[in-house]
Amino acid sequence: MPLDPCKKTLNLLARDRLCAPSTGSSRDYDYAVIGGGTAGLVVAVRIMENPSVKVGVIEAGQNRMDDKQISTPSSYPTLIGRPKYDWCMQSTPQPSAGKTYSMPRGKALGGSSAINYLMYVRGSRKDYNSWAELGNKGWGWDDLVPYFRKHQMLNIPDEKALLEDKQFMPHAAREKYHGGDGPIHTSFNDHYMPLEEDFCKAAYERGPYGILLVSCSSRSLIRSWKSILRCDWVSSTKSASEEPACFDGGLRHEDLFDEQGAAGVEFSHSRKLHVVKANKEVVLSAGVIQTPQLLELSDIGDPDVLQKAGVKCVIENKSVGANFQDHVLGGMLFTLLICLEHPLSRGSVHIASSDPMKPPIIDPGYLRHETDAKILATGLKWLDEVSKHFLVAKSLGDRVLPPPENTLETEEQRVEYVKNHISTQYHLMGVAAMGEVANDRLQVIDGKGQVIKGLRVVDASVFPGHVSGNIMSSTYTVAEKGADLIKQEDGQFGSEPGGGTARL
Repeated sequence: MPLDPCKKTLNLLARDRLCAPSTGSSRDYDYAVIGGGTAGLVVAVRIMENPSVKVGVIEAGQNRMDDKQISTPSSYPTLIGRPKYDWCMQSTPQPSAGKTYSMPRGKALGGSSAINYLMYVRGSRKDYNSWAELGNKGWGWDDLVPYFRKHQMLNIPDEKALLEDKQFMPHAAREKYHGGDGPIHTSFNDHYMPLEEDFCKAAYERGPYGILLVSCSSRSLIRSWKSILRCDWVSSTKSASEEPACFDGGLRHEDLFDEQGAAGVEFSHSRKLHVVKANKEVVLSAGVIQTPQLLELSDIGDPDVLQKAGVKCVIENKSVGANFQDHVLGGMLFTLLICLEHPLSRGSVHIASSDPMKPPIIDPGYLRHETDAKILATGLKWLDEVSKHFLVAKSLGDRVLPPPENTLETEEQRVEYVKNHISTQYHLMGVAAMGEVANDRLQVIDGKGQVIKGLRVVDASVFPGHVSGNIMSSTYTVAEKGADLIKQEDGQFGSEPGGGTARL
């Protein structure tokens, strides 16, 4: 029997810890976490491992823990575009990619983890080492492995279900690279269609790479993702009474500052403004769309952008909202897809109004750099060749897209097709990047690198570069490390379990 699936990425809050905004805002907190999504809830529950620390989590979405559509991963396509579950944001028209794109954002406690497929994929060693090479000390692969292990519990299916070809379930060096007692239970599928194994064999024969499977730090393998089965964040805290207070349903407004730095959060609910004071820090975990929005509404950003929106620029940093990156899917042959994992194109997320109720302008910049379309076109050619391999062709019908009359023989044909047939993988990141908007301790900085006291960003916004796969595992890891950075500076966390830095 499989473990009970948990669509909620962080099912951490007991019912009696959820409270109305009016009640929550009447309390004093050491830390105010803006955003009860994947990252924000990790940060909150880890900080609360010290029962004397008070944490308030502000989440605009409703608590839908009992909604079966959320707790059933396969139902995620039915949630996107529905206002009950999704903020239903849209991109600007993309001239290089043919249309306007949906930008789903989860409208529930748990954030976008409530409306995604729970694919658990780590990037490669090189992905994270590149973060450190950009000047972000402590963010290389070896630095992050302890945090991957900290949140994970890897469950290997019964031996009888394991395929002979171990590329489908790579867990070499399990003790070194995988966690055994974390709250996020992950595993591999225990069933595969014959076509999947045939496709892998055909792909390796086509090349250009052979089978180089070593461990989870290698991305030279095919079909290696895992799925999240269950989440036990409640059991990771000492008791229900020590969980953070969380008030949902409040629309986030802006950070508040005094002469010492960030001092709290103002938000509205039922047409009333509420203020939550943070004695130590405001932790911004609102996600890749609303984290830059909140920074800009709080007078932090590019002066030109803020002026056009009617906001006074108090703290200048032209990188706020820049460096937007996303994975792009293309090359739809039959049901075969290719993904551009390291785009050269960059987009942005910026406010256009001082009204916090209006969504920001989202410009993904898809295929803005012409090389991206050429890379996808090359991938399309490779995929077409693999589809014609006898191991794969026997299981496929006639090609639907591109239409059969498109021979795909020239780069021009392939590029033109790609430009009109891509979609997003919903792996947004980078708009408050380390080294630009946050330092390597995730503290918000101005354009000269000076720290803005009391304000930190902990979510996928801080990724300086993209990773080779779905971003959920990396977001957990950033949040785990972010919580440790906060603990290190708090002074109330010693060498007790849960109070120190994760180590190999």
